Amino acid sequence: MYLEYFALKRHPFRITPDPTLFCPGGGRGEILEALIYAITSGEGIVKVVGEVGSGKTMLCRILEERLPKSVEIVYLANPKLSPHDILYAIAFELKLPVQSGTERLVVMQQLQAYLLGQHAANRGVVVFLEEAQGMPLETLEEIRLLSNLETHRHKLLQIVLFGQPELEKNLRKRDIRQLKERITHSFYLGALTTAEISEYLRFRLQAAGCGKSGVFSSGAERLIAQASCGLIRRINILADKAMLAAYADPAVKISSGVGRAMVRSRHVRAAIRDSEFRLPFFRSSWFKVVGGAALLVLMALALGWNRLPSREGFPFFWTGHSASLVSAKMGSPAGSELALNVVHPEKEIKETVPDSGKPVEAEGQGSAYPAPVTEMSADNASNLAASVHPAFEPSSVSLLPETVAALSPIIDVKQPESLSSESLRQDAVVKSDETLMGQRRKAGSQWLRKVELSSYTIQLMTVDMNSEVEAERILRQVRPVSLLDRIYVCQVSPRNISSGTQGERHVWVIVYGDFPGVTPARKVIETLPPELRRFQPFVRRLDDVLRVKNADGLQG
Repeated sequence: MYLEYFALKRHPFRITPDPTLFCPGGGRGEILEALIYAITSGEGIVKVVGEVGSGKTMLCRILEERLPKSVEIVYLANPKLSPHDILYAIAFELKLPVQSGTERLVVMQQLQAYLLGQHAANRGVVVFLEEAQGMPLETLEEIRLLSNLETHRHKLLQIVLFGQPELEKNLRKRDIRQLKERITHSFYLGALTTAEISEYLRFRLQAAGCGKSGVFSSGAERLIAQASCGLIRRINILADKAMLAAYADPAVKISSGVGRAMVRSRHVRAAIRDSEFRLPFFRSSWFKVVGGAALLVLMALALGWNRLPSREGFPFFWTGHSASLVSAKMGSPAGSELALNVVHPEKEIKETVPDSGKPVEAEGQGSAYPAPVTEMSADNASNLAASVHPAFEPSSVSLLPETVAALSPIIDVKQPESLSSESLRQDAVVKSDETLMGQRRKAGSQWLRKVELSSYTIQLMTVDMNSEVEAERILRQVRPVSLLDRIYVCQVSPRNISSGTQGERHVWVIVYGDFPGVTPARKVIETLPPELRRFQPFVRRLDDVLRVKNADGLQG
C-alpha cells in the first residue's frame, strides 16, 4: 500500500523470515559465522537460545543458505515428537526407504549406513530442531543417543537446538545432564539496543530499495526501541504499522521535505495502540514524570519532618522501650518546656515540666523532674530516662546518627566517640565476615572448588586490601541485588609488584560468573549495570585467576 510513497520495491518489515533481509547487527553476524564453523568442523551438538521474536528462525533460514552444498540439512519444526517418532522423522527427511511400520532397529541401521556413506563422500548431515524448549525430556535424551553415531574421529550427525530460555531450564534438570555435557557451543540472541535498532531499520529500508534517508525520526526510533524491548519481531510489527500511519497522515505529505523524517513519534504511538503489546510501564515517560514527582514529595516530607516544631507520637527506640523527645518551646525568657514520653509495656507515664520549674509528681510515683534544661548531653539524657523508668539502663543507650541530627536544633546531644562514623567504618573492616565482601569471599571459595578451570569469567575490578571499605561500598550499590549471587571475591598474591623489593602484596580480584566461551561472556558485559561497567570489565580465563594461591588455600 505504501511502497510507492516510500520508494520501496518490496515490504521491508514483514515478520516472515526473509534471508535477503538478514541484518548482521546485534551480534547476529558473529553468531552466524560461529555456527557455520561449528557445523562444518563437526562439533556435535550446538545450542542457540533467544526470547520469542529474537530472530532464531531467521538465523536458521540464513544458515540453510550459507552452509556449503556438501552439508545436507534436516529441518524439524515440530517439537512434540516422541522418542520413537523423531528417529522416523529424520529418516523420512533423508528419504530413506522406511515405512511407519518398519522396526526401529532397522531404521537405526539404515540411518547409520546412510551417514557412513555421506561421510565417505566427504559430506555431512545436520539436523535443525526448532522450538526445542517444547520437546519432552525423553526426546532430548534420544537426540543425545543419535549424537553417538560417529567414527573414530568425526561425528556423523550434527545437531543444532533452537529454543527459548525455557530450554536452559530443561537442560539444568538432572535427568538430562548427559545431553548438556555434549553441547559444545552455546549462543544467546540478546535484545537489540537503541543504536542497533536504528541500524536495523536503515538496513532493512535500504535492502528493500528505499533511497530516502531518515525515514524514521530519532524520537520514533527511540519509541520503537522502548516498546519492542529490542525484539526483532516486535520491531518489524511496529515499524510496518508506523509507516502505514505516516502514509495515511495528510500532515506528513504537506510538511515533508528534503531531510525531513516522514515517520514520527505520533505514528509509532498509533502503532503501539494497535498492537497486542504495550509500552513497558517502567519505561514510559508518564512513569518517569510520576516517579520523579513522588520522589520530590518524599524528599519534601523528609525535610519537613526535621523542621517540625513537635515530634510527639513519633518514637525512636531505646532498649525495647518506645520514647520520644519533644522539642523545647521557648515560650518566655524565664525558661523552656521539655516533655519526655516513655511508654512502659504495662502503662504509660506522662510528666511535664511547667515554666515555673516546680516539680510535678507523677501519679503513683514519688520522684519528680529535675530543673528545666536547654542543653542535654547523651549521658544526661540517659540519667533522665532512668529516673523516669527504673528499668532503663543508661549503658544500653545508643543514639543513631539520624536521631542526633534530628535533635541537634533542639538540644545539644553529644554523640559518644565510640559511635563515630570513622569507628563504624573501621569496625566493618575488622568484622569482615559480617560484610558483603566477606560473604562473597566465602561464596567464591565454594565456587572455585566446583567450576571448570577451562571456563571464562568477567573480571570486574582489582582492589587493594587497604581499600576494602571502598569495595564494600561499591558492591552495596549493585542493582539489581540478584547480581551479587554471581559476584565472587578471590585473593591473589601478585609477585614482585613493589618496586625495588621482592615481596608480595595481597589484592582482591572481583569477578562475575563463569562462561563456556568468550562470546557469551562479552554479551553479558554489555548487560551489566553502569556502576560495574565503569571499571571497564574484561573477559579472562579462570585458570589465570587461580594461578596463585587464594585466600581459601586453593591452588591454581
